[in-house]
Amino acid sequence: MAMSSPHKSGSSGYPYSNSLHRAASSSGYPVLFYNNPSISAATTVPASPSSVLQSAFLCRLFTAAAISLFLCSLIALLVFLIVHPKFPTLRVDSAELELELGLAESNSSSTRLSLTILFTNPNSKMSLSYSAIDAFIFNGSGRDVASTRLAPFTQSKHEVTRVTAEFLVGQDGTFVIQNSVSNNGSFKFGIKLFSSVKFSSGVLRVGHRDLDAACYPLEVEFLDHNNGTRNGTAFMVSPSDWCSV
Repeated sequence: MAMSSPHKSGSSGYPYSNSLHRAASSSGYPVLFYNNPSISAATTVPASPSSVLQSAFLCRLFTAAAISLFLCSLIALLVFLIVHPKFPTLRVDSAELELELGLAESNSSSTRLSLTILFTNPNSKMSLSYSAIDAFIFNGSGRDVASTRLAPFTQSKHEVTRVTAEFLVGQDGTFVIQNSVSNNGSFKFGIKLFSSVKFSSGVLRVGHRDLDAACYPLEVEFLDHNNGTRNGTAFMVSPSDWCSV
């Protein structure tokens, strides 16, 4: 009596299990197929309604800020093109130099230079605001002899502002001035001004530009210069030309 196989056979006569199947390929050789259990995707936790609302609010806020910035920039550009702001004009109206030299052994001297500068706003639709102005006095050879800082101020439309600049010259500056005075008692010098100017139309700020002005040549003459003496007071004979800006 033939013994039965402990394995259950398929139609091809080969044993198989639940995870292994045999099938014949077109060449006649068996091909194995494995039934692996499918892998399910990881379960995702849905976002809470509060986090979704917060993300939407931040997105809208950022969009509104970007649009507002763009509109403000566009309006400022249009105003700038329409009103066409002009840079201020400057001129030195008067100058006074007080030069008193002491004895060489005492090394004492007193030198003061006072200038009156006219700032003119040529704009009919724009006001100007100046930041603190750094001013430098230099002699004919370009060497700085004194410096000072002028307080900030504001100009309305077509306004002319007189600003007084006081320079207290030190020992080195006094020496430079003394040696720069000509035989006829005149002293040629120049002034440099550095600041930042803001242009405004009403409450709208249109823009700003750096101010870099130079006034040269300026000249003062001593009224009494006996035998080349440099002591005394020198005045500007006539106002200067408009400064380069």
